[in-house]
Amino acid sequence: MTDRETESRVRELLSDTYPPDEMRFDDGFADRVLARTRTDAASRGDLTAALTRHCRRVIPVLLAASLALAAWNLTSSRGNNEQTTENYSLLQGAEAFQ
Repeated sequence: MTDRETESRVRELLSDTYPPDEMRFDDGFADRVLARTRTDAASRGDLTAALTRHCRRVIPVLLAASLALAAWNLTSSRGNNEQTTENYSLLQGAEAFQ
């Protein structure tokens, strides 16, 4: 069966099951949908406000977690003086102290 034959067979089955009058939407359906999408878009606000709001929530948490991990890394290497010096130099952006 070709695609065209399959499509015509499906249309025939659908027309037998659902007469064309029953397959239509009520009057004004498109207008109601468009009005709802406009209202939803207006209530959501713009992308800049959304990104700003989420960054204000997430960035402080990420900063605190980064500082905690850096402190933990530095304190866990206290037993090895050479490793501690290398960690401090990496944080400062310099090469290892000699």
